[in-house]
Amino acid sequence: MDKKKSMLSIGLGCEAKYARDFVYTENLDLNDKKSEIPVGVSCRTCDRLDCSQRAFPPLHKKFDVDINSRGVSVYVSD
Repeated sequence: MDKKKSMLSIGLGCEAKYARDFVYTENLDLNDKKSEIPVGVSCRTCDRLDCSQRAFPPLHKKFDVDINSRGVSVYVSD
């Protein structure tokens, strides 16, 4: 009997004042505002239409699929 392995991921967040305690910020200038990336509560309600991480179409915008176009995500317009 083959057992299928599943992968799970979680996202952790914290206030910026604790960022230095994370190994992932070693090479980041935490004072550089250009390095900040806004995060929404849900892809469906997020206003960032150019987000390459979008997993769902936005509720507030009509979504058309172009079968002749391929990009990072079907939900991101180029």
